[in-house]
Amino acid sequence: MRREPSRPSVATGASAARADHAVADPSAAFFRIRAATAAYGVSRSFTYRALAEGKVVGVKAGRTLLVDGNSLRAYLASLPRAVFKGR
Repeated sequence: MRREPSRPSVATGASAARADHAVADPSAAFFRIRAATAAYGVSRSFTYRALAEGKVVGVKAGRTLLVDGNSLRAYLASLPRAVFKGR
C-alpha cells in the first residue's frame, strides 16, 4: 500500500500562538524567558545575566523558570538612557 506524503501540521488557535511564540503581554506578572525577551526586546543572555546578578527576580515552577515582570520592568527602567551624538 502506498502512503501519501505527510503534510506539515498547521497549528490554529491557542496552539498557534504557542508555536509562533507570539509576543507576550508586557503587563504580565510572570514570563517564561522567551516571552520576556520577546515582550521587551532584550536577549536571552541579558535576561539570564540579570537573573544571575540578582537584578531581576526569577522563580521556579517545576522545571520552568519564570521571570517576575515587575522586577524586569523596574530593572529596565533603572538602566541609563542611551546618548546619541548628532552629526
